[in-house]
Amino acid sequence: MNHRERILSVYHGKTPDVVPFMLDLSHWFYERTMKPWDLSVAYEVPEQDLIEYHKRVGVGFYVANLASFYTIEFAKDVEATTLKQERNGVPEITWRIETPIG
Repeated sequence: MNHRERILSVYHGKTPDVVPFMLDLSHWFYERTMKPWDLSVAYEVPEQDLIEYHKRVGVGFYVANLASFYTIEFAKDVEATTLKQERNGVPEITWRIETPIG
């Protein structure tokens, strides 16, 4: 069985040959390929290089941060900010959410 067949067998109430699994190698992939990775934005299109890498090494597939199918809204008295900066040559993202009570 391949990964797809294993997952589908579970949905059909059958027992797969092994437990279906998927590893998230995205952190390793981005570091190894020196690609920038910004978790503060949604990726509108799946990154084919990342998906193909997961398939090639036989650990399933992974779609990183493809979260454009929803929006986040805060109450009027809540302020959310994202600060992007570099610290000692390393990119850094800081999320800050301020509410009336802290």
